Amino acid sequence: MPEFRFTVHPGQDEITDGMFMGHLDVVGNSGEITTRESKHADGGAGLVVFQVLLELLDGVGKIIERGRGTYRHNFMVTITFKLKRDGTMVISRRGKTIDESPSREVAHALLAAGREVARTHLSRISEPTDYVDTAEDGSLEYRDYRPRTEKALARFEAIAR
Repeated sequence: MPEFRFTVHPGQDEITDGMFMGHLDVVGNSGEITTRESKHADGGAGLVVFQVLLELLDGVGKIIERGRGTYRHNFMVTITFKLKRDGTMVISRRGKTIDESPSREVAHALLAAGREVARTHLSRISEPTDYVDTAEDGSLEYRDYRPRTEKALARFEAIAR
């Protein structure tokens, strides 16, 4: 079973809209993927943690719901999730398998990582971002990671069952 670890860079106390920079590490039974750059002591700039978490929950959730398919996400490194017909999910990077586990185990591992980052950092968010998204009704709304994260985790939890 893979392990997903989201980390947030320290010293971002002034950030109140959830645009925390950090990293994602995926450790599988055949290797690992990281967004850290080896030439920087802190791993480099990284990624926007909550944005990537939401994209992974939605992308992986869709292929689990369909029962097949591939989801590819590029966040500093490209990671591919492929759900095979037998229910096995293969996580790979550049064609190299990092993990191959039952999709249920992958879903539970991703859900656990999402819950942990939400538990430790969601309460630090006190306002929406300056970025806008188009709502389902066509209106514009400011991106607020508080409700979006809670909804995405609940939706993914239902899929993971």
